[in-house]
Amino acid sequence: MTSELEQGLAILSQLGAAIDNASPAARRPPSEAFLEVAEARYRALVEQIPAVTFMASLDGGLNEV
Repeated sequence: MTSELEQGLAILSQLGAAIDNASPAARRPPSEAFLEVAEARYRALVEQIPAVTFMASLDGGLNEV
């Protein structure tokens, strides 16, 4: 089990090093164009899905119609 833990820690260390060495562009938040495309895809999915969607408040408050 110790070897599995050591392997996991080694992988996490490598991931941390990869993130530290990533270019500033790779660490930047998504661009506006990327977000617009993602929104359009989500909107198309919701508008074209053959089902009814409903949102309900989990705290027992008023629900949006």
